[in-house]
Amino acid sequence: MNKIKMQEYKTLKIENIYNITDINNALPLLNSSGINAFTDKTNIILKFDTVDIKLLETIKYNPLIQKTIEELYKIRSFSSSNGKIVFKSFNKEKRVKNKKENSKKRLAYEYYKKDF
Repeated sequence: MNKIKMQEYKTLKIENIYNITDINNALPLLNSSGINAFTDKTNIILKFDTVDIKLLETIKYNPLIQKTIEELYKIRSFSSSNGKIVFKSFNKEKRVKNKKENSKKRLAYEYYKKDF
């Protein structure tokens, strides 16, 4: 991935306290839900922009998946669409069509409201 693309991703680190079976079962599921998941000696690192949360919520009895869901919901800056949560749009600059025209209309409305 290029640098610009990686800047759009959020990263979570979860302490690696899970048994190898839970990790081996969870990593492919996390990857299929839109999370690039990998481990190092002490952490499980999760990089993501859009996550299929409904898919993860169907997985029961895996503590790593449950912890991941818990940590994802702690992030307050996301939008939801079709069972997926989207994080990357909050890192991008918002672009508004006809910004100057909208500004003039808003100022005219504010003036009208004040005068009324």
